[in-house]
Amino acid sequence: MPQPLNRKSANGNRNHIQKADNAQWFVAIDEWPSGDDWQLELDAPQVYLSIQVSDLTALQRAIALLDSSLARRQTGSKDQFSPKKDEVVLGSFGGAAVLLLRDDEDFPRCFIVIGPKARSTLRISLHEGSIRAFAKALRVAAADVAKALSDLAGF
Repeated sequence: MPQPLNRKSANGNRNHIQKADNAQWFVAIDEWPSGDDWQLELDAPQVYLSIQVSDLTALQRAIALLDSSLARRQTGSKDQFSPKKDEVVLGSFGGAAVLLLRDDEDFPRCFIVIGPKARSTLRISLHEGSIRAFAKALRVAAADVAKALSDLAGF
């Protein structure tokens, strides 16, 4: 069972963000007792997901991808999908990879995808309100972890 770093955001809530559009996201990042990996918990109105994360830098890449998906595109145009800029490996769910993908449509949409590309797969759609709420909650959680790690390094 992961051990929480007992973090709180500046407003006293544990990384819980509520947007005006009622898209609520809770993001928690906890270190595994072994100290090798992290647990990322996502709790939103239509999904709860807990995954193993080995590389915390994936969180900053995920935030950048979410932010870029909100950039306005020309109506009727599609961006060509590029794995280097439109895909972030967040971690794993058991033996399955968990990816964050940016859609190539002319409106903001991302997907959380669980599973190998050629077999059984679960795809969770995120639209504009959820993208904004997820990015904000993830940004707060990542900042809290960075601060906690910095504080621990100071001891």
